[in-house]
Amino acid sequence: MLKPRTFLRTQDKGVLQAADDIAMSKIEENYTVDLARVGVMWSGILELNGPIPPSEVAAMLSCLDLVRATTLIDSEKHWVGAAAHAAIAAYSDAQDVPDLGSEQDPEKEPHKENPIGFSKPTETSD
Repeated sequence: MLKPRTFLRTQDKGVLQAADDIAMSKIEENYTVDLARVGVMWSGILELNGPIPPSEVAAMLSCLDLVRATTLIDSEKHWVGAAAHAAIAAYSDAQDVPDLGSEQDPEKEPHKENPIGFSKPTETSD
């Protein structure tokens, strides 16, 4: 038998207010750069030609939260997370997020050569 869902009203706030608070704090922490890094990693795993944009990464994370919200008993935090990721997706779509998948000149910015710790294989001439 299914248990009824519990709704805790996150710290006496509504779901959308809680999501807005989370989205704003993540935006202030420059979370879109993390989303851009995730997009680079996911595109590498999927062998895509270019990075997945931060807004699409946030949308996919929102989908994950929606699946969890509709399948778990304690679902409120996932409803909040889905709404927060949707807001972050809208924000990051409108922002100029650094393109972490583009070629960079290591002489100019050596600390940014491998923004997520991966490096491209070096070409050898035989």
